[in-house]
Amino acid sequence: MAVVSWPSELLRHLDAQYFPRFYNRSAGRALNGREQIIGTGNAIWDVMLSIPRDFDSRRVKQFEAAVASMNGRANVTDFAICSPDRFDHSVSPLQTPHSDGTWFEDGFGYAEDKGVHPVTFTADAPAGSNVLTQDLTDPVRPSLRVGDEFSHQKFLHRVTAHLSGGRIRIEPSLRVGIAAGEPVAVDPPVIRLRFASDDEGRRTREYLRYGAPVDLRFVEVFDR
Repeated sequence: MAVVSWPSELLRHLDAQYFPRFYNRSAGRALNGREQIIGTGNAIWDVMLSIPRDFDSRRVKQFEAAVASMNGRANVTDFAICSPDRFDHSVSPLQTPHSDGTWFEDGFGYAEDKGVHPVTFTADAPAGSNVLTQDLTDPVRPSLRVGDEFSHQKFLHRVTAHLSGGRIRIEPSLRVGIAAGEPVAVDPPVIRLRFASDDEGRRTREYLRYGAPVDLRFVEVFDR
């Protein structure tokens, strides 16, 4: 398994789906006719990118080469989730303390011109956890918002709810444990993916030169 690096210009998509597909099971129907659903609590990210028509023949050939490099489902790629509403500097700018390591009386620090303040948690969270307590002091900073995404070791997670005591609920549950104080990636989060089938990237060349619109579907990778 090789990790293929896609030039960002080849994945300029018009539309995208980042969907956590849950694999629940049916235990059949009870005597009253109701289907009995067994929740596995497990979800796998299903990512669909809609690539528009491309009139640059050089880029079309590069796209075809990148698809071939994926070797169908055999190889993987690391994909950055570049949402315009991600948890970035505009939401939580990087802050620095005074020279003696202290903060202002209100708990804030000096806001830097660029960079997002590290997102960390106050306690160890083992694999399988879906409730985390975010560290919001020293310096004071905002919590991840509902719908925000972060990644840890290239596994993607989404905040689904705010709970009491500064806790957040996430889906899917942690694939790998997070140590207290260990930062997670938010700007941007990165997920490791492979093609959903060996036929992904099959693109028509219009007039033997231009690239027709094409959908690329990926699924989350658990191999590391």
